[in-house]
Amino acid sequence: MLQLMHADCVKERFVALFKKNIWFIFYSLTLTAVILFLVLSYFKWQNISLKYQIAQENTVELIANATHSLFDTQERLMDVLGAAIAEDDRYVHHPSGIGKYAQALLDNPDVLAFGVTTPEGVFLYGSSDSDPTRIPNLKNRPESYASFMDALSHKGMVFGRTYFTPELQKWAMPIRKTIRDAEGKPLFVMTALLKLTSTFDRLISTVRYRQNLVVSIIRESDSYLQYRSQEHDEYNRTYQKPFPPETMERIWTTIFDTYGLNPKALQNNELLVSFRYQDEHSRRYLSSLKYNAQYKLWIVAQTSFDVIVGEFMETLGLYAGVFLLFGTVFYLLFLLIAQAESKRRADLTYQATHDQLTDLPNRNYLQQTVSSNRIAKDAPPFTLLYIDMDHFKNINDSFGHHYGDRLLVAIANRLKTLLPSDAEIIRYGGDEFILFTQLSEKQAVLDFATHLIETLSKPYTIDTLRFTIGASVGIALYPQHGEDLDMLMRAADIALYASKKLKNSAHIFAETMQEGFLRNVHVEQELRKALDTHELFMVYQPQVDAQERLHG
Repeated sequence: MLQLMHADCVKERFVALFKKNIWFIFYSLTLTAVILFLVLSYFKWQNISLKYQIAQENTVELIANATHSLFDTQERLMDVLGAAIAEDDRYVHHPSGIGKYAQALLDNPDVLAFGVTTPEGVFLYGSSDSDPTRIPNLKNRPESYASFMDALSHKGMVFGRTYFTPELQKWAMPIRKTIRDAEGKPLFVMTALLKLTSTFDRLISTVRYRQNLVVSIIRESDSYLQYRSQEHDEYNRTYQKPFPPETMERIWTTIFDTYGLNPKALQNNELLVSFRYQDEHSRRYLSSLKYNAQYKLWIVAQTSFDVIVGEFMETLGLYAGVFLLFGTVFYLLFLLIAQAESKRRADLTYQATHDQLTDLPNRNYLQQTVSSNRIAKDAPPFTLLYIDMDHFKNINDSFGHHYGDRLLVAIANRLKTLLPSDAEIIRYGGDEFILFTQLSEKQAVLDFATHLIETLSKPYTIDTLRFTIGASVGIALYPQHGEDLDMLMRAADIALYASKKLKNSAHIFAETMQEGFLRNVHVEQELRKALDTHELFMVYQPQVDAQERLHG
């Protein structure tokens, strides 16, 4: 039983605390929800960024591996083709025979053309022209000179710069391989032109989120772009100029600041790194980079931060919508509880400050509200009327409290009809009322009080009974008769005492009334004291007539 009582007590305290601090609890919960929302948003941002980073790194690995596999296959085919051509020593005198060996390579749809040149760059065979002498010398073309010389000095396959071939009217990416004799001397150089887009675009088409991804393959030797997955309609701008050195320097600085790695370390270990990069136009990217050491290519993938932020904002908008929805529901719930609690408090305050019988403000209202609202520094003057109903006690004694209460309600209603717009009526207790008015001129106040008495003295009909009572009024002026409520009430009470002597009259407080009142109070107190101390006793005083005879 004690445990149940304790539990009920704790529950009641919790409910009381909740109602008392409902908005504090709401704001605390809202703050907690906002913090959770921000934390959730932060982790969602990290999750989305990581998702794009992982997808991008997988793309770089895929492109790197697929590119390596593709080029390795092409190199092996060229090795086989070169060995076959070298074994047939007639190729020098009858180069047209090279075509039968080249056909296997040309059957590949990614290969646009195939050619064989001497170490001096003169074409012996070209699949794009039946007369190879009409094809320009590779050493004489600026876009092919560097890669041709690299091919002569390297044993492996070499990439040439991506360029536009007038003969084919297409953009192509050349690969070159030098075939040597047993002593290592160059015999001839083979060149295959690969379709620029189809080779890599098929790889990009298998990548997730490819519509937002830019993949670039950059030559390490001269920083020219070998391939770029976007800007296919701007080939001249993309492939005719090397990658800006300041851009590459900015990338290396960012990687070094993030990982502490320089380009040499990336090349030696073929590391895959991801970093956040800002270009010269202040556009931000999530970038991933890896180096292919065999073919000396940088493979770079970039996603604009606008794309990542856009997806995050969509998710954030969804979260914010749910947050606002639940926040609105909780706010309305708390608002309903607060309004109900406010109404309950207002009802309790009203019950505490108003008389249940007449619905007029009561003594508590007088002490709590009127004294603070009307009596203040620089407050305007006003008048307090203390009203007491004459002969009301007789009605209570003769007809009972039921009729007395109904008569009080009728008196209150009649008082309400008499009130000016600036006046206020209070039931002070029993058959006593306090009335405040802004009237401050004595004659005007007395005229108002007289009209009040005349109206209250008119008969009251309750059921079949008619009651006639009177009213006496004591008047005190603020601030002449007091600067606080107690002093004003005392002055009005003294004035009411003078009015009660005459009945149905009104008097304004005067100092002479106070002297007489105090004298009467003193006499009353002395008489009470005499009664308590048995100082009063009965004596018999004989009465005699003129003849001195006992009369009584």
